[in-house]
Amino acid sequence: MGEAAAGLAAERATRRARHARIGGRMRSAGGAQPADEG
Repeated sequence: MGEAAAGLAAERATRRARHARIGGRMRSAGGAQPADEG
């Protein structure tokens, strides 16, 4: 359970970082969380 959670967290963090690098435009289109938009 712990390994799966850690893997998911790492994957999500990596994906978010990549999206942020590509540009906020894509992030917004993809459906960013309200917290990210703020």
